[in-house]
Amino acid sequence: MKIQLDFSSITIENAILKIEESTIEEDWLTDCLIFLKSYKNQTEFTFQTSGTTGEKKKIKVLKEQMIFSASATLQYFNLKPSQKVFLSLSTNYVAGKMMIVRAIIGKLSLTLAPPSTAPSRYISEKYDFAPFVPMQILDLLESGKIKNFDKILVGGGNVDSRLLNPLADFKTTIFESFGTTETLTHFAIKRLLPDKENYFKTLPGFTVKTNNDNELILNKNKLIKESLCTKDLIKLKSESEFQWIGRSDNLINSGGVKIIPEEVEKKIQQHITTPFVIVGLTDEKFGEIVVLVSEGKTIEELNNTELNISKYELPKKYFVLNEFPRTESGKIKRKQISELIKT
Repeated sequence: MKIQLDFSSITIENAILKIEESTIEEDWLTDCLIFLKSYKNQTEFTFQTSGTTGEKKKIKVLKEQMIFSASATLQYFNLKPSQKVFLSLSTNYVAGKMMIVRAIIGKLSLTLAPPSTAPSRYISEKYDFAPFVPMQILDLLESGKIKNFDKILVGGGNVDSRLLNPLADFKTTIFESFGTTETLTHFAIKRLLPDKENYFKTLPGFTVKTNNDNELILNKNKLIKESLCTKDLIKLKSESEFQWIGRSDNLINSGGVKIIPEEVEKKIQQHITTPFVIVGLTDEKFGEIVVLVSEGKTIEELNNTELNISKYELPKKYFVLNEFPRTESGKIKRKQISELIKT
């Protein structure tokens, strides 16, 4: 249920024919075929954002922008023609589409597999590189198939530090990506294992700065025609290095004290095994209060004297949802959770 497209020896036309002649009749492969045909014939494309931080929207990009982004990734990871890469992400979204573009531009040998939370069932050989989301990494760990990869790029959500501990037992080099749909997936990378890096480093051709609110601004380049201001709060080290802190649109203002949910989560995650998020809830006295929402299981109230958090960061209420709303890549939809606990 997978297909091999070795772009070091075949053209896009050959790849299209190979898929058309394949006996695999599934939607995921049809999606790949549609994209390959459009990439061959079009110079402009319409992509849809994931909807993680707001409403889904459509953006238009040029083929030359896709090539610029793909080339930057190939250069960063030093991927050479004929090297083997693996894709088990949906090509309905930009992450899957751009992996195909990298394979074409870099003349890589691409294995296409169904988008799945259990990609291990399709892995039977060694690969030089692959992109995955965190829930797929869990499957690779459980199956032991993580060892089949030389380099892995994790995207689609923050990598929980608890996930890194078992990964350290393998020789695979793990990277975390940072980007948006507007930047055609990642524009910055941070190595997680081995020798974890503290700062994201931008890809060739990308530089960043901040505004007065410490929000990340991506400077214009061949991909970004105008400077792009994001809602990402960062600590800037240089125009090419930064630490991600959280999102300004997630800030909780409780009695005049501004609290960054992502920082609180990072401080207490080692003490909680159940998936959870910190969000703000409207309060008559304080404007907003910090609350903890867990998935599927009740969490005992936390004591801030045992944790590295202030009294302002300590959750004042606790909620449980049977299942968190997520994007296809596994990102938790924090805004939707906030709405659900209000009802």
